[in-house]
Amino acid sequence: MAKTHILYRTKAACEIRPDVDKGIFWVSFAEGNGGKPVKGQRKYDWENKITLALSIEEATSLSLTAKMIREGRGQPYSIYHDPAKSDRCAGEAKILALSPGNGSKALAFLTVKQGERQIAIAMGAGDLWRLETLLPIAVCRLLEWI
Repeated sequence: MAKTHILYRTKAACEIRPDVDKGIFWVSFAEGNGGKPVKGQRKYDWENKITLALSIEEATSLSLTAKMIREGRGQPYSIYHDPAKSDRCAGEAKILALSPGNGSKALAFLTVKQGERQIAIAMGAGDLWRLETLLPIAVCRLLEWI
C-alpha cells in the first residue's frame, strides 16, 4: 500500500498520496481550523479540502521544478485541471503551482487555487528535496519498475 506524505503548516496542510490502482497522485490541501495552534495538535478542515489528481508526467515535472527551485534556478510551474474537459469529475477548474519564494522567508510556495479559494504551503529546502526525491521513487513504483 502506498504511503501518504503530508506537509503540515500553521495555516494549511498538503497531502500527497500515490494511487497504485489508478497510476496517479492525489494532492489535497486543507486550511487550518483557525485559532492558536497547540503544540502536538494539528487541526485542519479536511472535509472542505481541495483535491486534484496528478498524472505521472505532472508529478515528474513537479519534482524537477522542486529541484531547480532548491538549486536557485527554478521558474514557476503550474498545472491547470478543468473537470469540464473530463467525464470523470465535476466542479470548478483547479490550478496547482510551485513557485519560488522571491524574497520571502520561504524558499518556495506550493499553492492550489479553485475559484476564489486559494491555499498555499510555504516550503523550505527540505520540503523541496522531499518532493524532488520521493516523487520519482513513487513514479517508479506506480510503473512497477521497482
